[in-house]
Amino acid sequence: MTDNLVKLEEEYYKNLEENVLQGIQHPTLLYWYQQDPVGEQPVAHSKNIKARYKICKACEKFDKVFKLCRECKCFMPIKTQFKFFSCPIGKW
Repeated sequence: MTDNLVKLEEEYYKNLEENVLQGIQHPTLLYWYQQDPVGEQPVAHSKNIKARYKICKACEKFDKVFKLCRECKCFMPIKTQFKFFSCPIGKW
């Protein structure tokens, strides 16, 4: 990874929840996509990221301290960014 990408990722993690609520896509996920010319972009559209995470935050299965889903045990600020993942209880 380039130094610039490392800096972007560090900045992203400093403001992780704020970035997800704004629909800002994770820089490393975008970098991985750019390195795979045959693959379909795995990162969800920014509107979908925001909508998914808001649903998670309002859910009774969401652990607000660790930002985990108690149902699937996933770290939701990252899971919501992959378009091929879905909510284990069908909310998105």
